[in-house]
Amino acid sequence: MDELDGLLSAISARTSLEELLDWDYELTEYLVGAWGNCLSHIHTLPDQETRVVLLVAQLPADKYEKYEKKIEKWLHDNYNMVVR
Repeated sequence: MDELDGLLSAISARTSLEELLDWDYELTEYLVGAWGNCLSHIHTLPDQETRVVLLVAQLPADKYEKYEKKIEKWLHDNYNMVVR
């Protein structure tokens, strides 16, 4: 049952991310992939705030201004889901 709960939580988090990004599936896929590449290095950073800043920085330049604050809040709210 714990595996199912984990899977449902991950699906819920991903859906909320896509909703936050105005249902932009390609941007969601891009961020999930970029974050996946960062995660192997993220644990060497000193604190959660620095890690969140690095993850926010993965936004494409043309989307940064529009989504920066929203993504930052989402990452703080879903931090444990993203970094595990």
